[in-house]
Amino acid sequence: MTISSGPMAADGVAIASAAPASRIAAHIGEIDGLRAVAVLAVILYHFGITQAAGGFVGVDVFFVISGFLITGILLKPGGDSDTRARLAQFWSRRILRITPALFVMLLLSATVFLVVLPPRMSSTLVPAFTSATFSYSNFWLRLTVDYFNAGVTNPILHTWSLAVEEQFYLLFPLLIATIGARRRVLLKWLVIALLAISLIAACIVAPVGQSDAFYLPWLRAWELFAGALVCFAPVAQLPDAARRLLSNAGLLAVAASCALYHEQMAFPGLLALPPVLGAVGIVAGAGSDSIANRLLRLKPMQWVGKISYSLYLVHWPLACLASLTVTLYPRPVKAALLVVSVLLAWLSWRLVEQPMRALASRVAPRKVIAGFAVSACAMLALFSGLQSAGRFAWSQFPEALGYTAALDPDITLFKTGSCLLTPKFPDLKYFDAAKCLAVTDKQPTVLVMGDSHAANIVDALAAQHPSLHFVQATSVGCKPTFHTAGPAYCRELMEHTLRQWLQEEGRNVDTVVLGARWEAPDLENLKETLRFLAQKGKKAIVYGPSPEYFIAVPLLLSYQNIFHLDLDSIFYRAELFRLHLAFRAALAGQATYFSAFDSMCQGRQCTVLSPGGPNFSDRDHFTRSGAQLAVKGFPLP
Repeated sequence: MTISSGPMAADGVAIASAAPASRIAAHIGEIDGLRAVAVLAVILYHFGITQAAGGFVGVDVFFVISGFLITGILLKPGGDSDTRARLAQFWSRRILRITPALFVMLLLSATVFLVVLPPRMSSTLVPAFTSATFSYSNFWLRLTVDYFNAGVTNPILHTWSLAVEEQFYLLFPLLIATIGARRRVLLKWLVIALLAISLIAACIVAPVGQSDAFYLPWLRAWELFAGALVCFAPVAQLPDAARRLLSNAGLLAVAASCALYHEQMAFPGLLALPPVLGAVGIVAGAGSDSIANRLLRLKPMQWVGKISYSLYLVHWPLACLASLTVTLYPRPVKAALLVVSVLLAWLSWRLVEQPMRALASRVAPRKVIAGFAVSACAMLALFSGLQSAGRFAWSQFPEALGYTAALDPDITLFKTGSCLLTPKFPDLKYFDAAKCLAVTDKQPTVLVMGDSHAANIVDALAAQHPSLHFVQATSVGCKPTFHTAGPAYCRELMEHTLRQWLQEEGRNVDTVVLGARWEAPDLENLKETLRFLAQKGKKAIVYGPSPEYFIAVPLLLSYQNIFHLDLDSIFYRAELFRLHLAFRAALAGQATYFSAFDSMCQGRQCTVLSPGGPNFSDRDHFTRSGAQLAVKGFPLP
C-alpha cells in the first residue's frame, strides 16, 4: 500500500461553469498547493512517518484534482467540430505531460533493480515494468500484489494510480466527444449518475474486497467524477464567505484523514468520502481569501506542487532501493531520502518535464502518438536486455545465487490461510479451528498463540517434542494479549481463544506459548494476559524477541559472498537483543521465558547459515532449518 496520481494532472484551468470564458484557461494557484499537500502525505506515509499513517488518502486528493482539471480542459470553448483532431491533440498533450518522466524513472529503476536483485526476486519485474509502461499496472498489481502488505522491492507499486488516471484520460474524452461538450446539462447528469453508481459499488466492495476497491478503475471513478462535477457547479456565484468555509473545511478534512486513517481500515469506499469531499471543497473554494488558500499559495507549497509529478515518480524507487541496505526506521535515513527525492524530482522536472511539454505546440499530435508507440516498444526491449544482463551477472556467483533460494517463502511452515490469518485471509471464517485447534486426550496439548513469529516455530516444536500435541491460533501482526492492536479479525481471534476456547474445547490444555514480534509497549498487556492464564491454571511460556536484520538474510549472504564483506554483523539489529534482555528481566518470576537469541546467538553473532542453507527466509522469519535451531532447548517437557 502506495500513493498518488494527480501530480501528472493537466495544465491549470479555472472553474468552467458559470464562469466567464476568459477565466477558463486561468491558472489556479491553490491547485499546486493542494498537489503539494497530497504528494507530501503520500511520501510521509511511504517513509513510515506515523503521524501520516493515513497519507495514502493523497491518491484520492489527486483523483479529484485530475477529474476537475481534465474536465475543464475538455469543456473549453471551441465547438464540437473536428472532434477527432481535438481528441488527438488532447491525448498527445497528455503523452508529452506524462510519459517522458515516467519512462525515465522506469528505465533507471529497471537498470538498478534488474541487476542488483537476484533473478529469483527480479523475475516478476519485467512484467511489472511492462504494465507500468502501457498503463495497466493497476490490473497487474491487483492480481499479484496487496498494496498495504507488498514487499518494498517492487519499484513500480506506486504507478497503479497513474494507470487509473490514464485509463480515465482515454475513456472520458470519448464520452464527452460522443455527447458533445456543448450539451452540459446532459453531461452533468451523466457525471452525477456515473459518480453515484461507482460510489455505491465501491462502498459495497471495499469491506469484502479491498484490493478490488483499491485498484479497479470503475470503483475509483467516482473520485475523478467528483472533481469533474465541480466544473458543472455554479461555485463562482457563491458568496466569498461560503467559499472560504469550503476551502478551510476541505483542508481540515484532508489533514484529518491523513492523521487519523490507518491501513487496517476498509479503504477506499465510504471512508474515502472525507478526503474526496475535502479536496472538492478546496477546489470549489479556490480564489477566496481563506486561511487554507493562503497556506496553499505559499511559495514553498507552490514549488513542491510544480514538481509533484516527478517527486511522486522518484520517491518510491528510492525507498525500495534504500530498504535493501538500510531500514527505513531511523529519522536520518527518512530525511536523507526526502532530500534526495526532492533533488531528483527537481532535475526531472527541469530536464525532462519542461522540455517535453514545450514540444506540445511544435510537434503534430500524430507524431507524438507514434513516438509514444515506438518508445514503449523500445522500453520492452531494454527491460528484457537488462534482465538478461542481470541473470548473466548473477550466474557468475553460483554460491551466492544458491542462497537466494531461501527467499521463496514456505507457506506450509506457517499454515497460511488456515492456522495463520493474513490480510489476504482477513476473517475468522478462514481460520480452520477443526484443524488448528483440534484437541486430543492421547497427549498433553500445547497451545501456540501469536503472530507469524509464533506460527514460524510450531512445526519445529512438534518435531522436537513428539510426545506433545500442538495446536495453533495465529494471525499476522497480532500480539497474543488482551487489548492487542491490529485489525478486527486479529483481536477477535485472540479474545475468542483466550476467553472462550481455553475455557471450553481447550480446557485440558496444559501449556500456552505466547510468541510475537514483541515491542517494549507490549509488556503491560502481556503481563495482564499472564495473570489471566495463571488464574486459569495454565503454564505460560513467553517466546521472546528474535534476531532480526535490516535486509533479508539470504540476500545479505549473497552480497557477502560476492563482495567478501562481513555484512551479517553490520546489518544485525542490536536493539532486538537489548529488547530480549529487557523482556527476560521484566518477566522473571511471572512466566517461563525463552528466545531464539538463547539458542542461535552469541552477542552480535547469530548462526545465519546451516549446512542446508540460510536459517532465515527474510529479515526476521526462519526457514525450516532455522526454526529447528531457534527452538533448540525450548523449555517444554
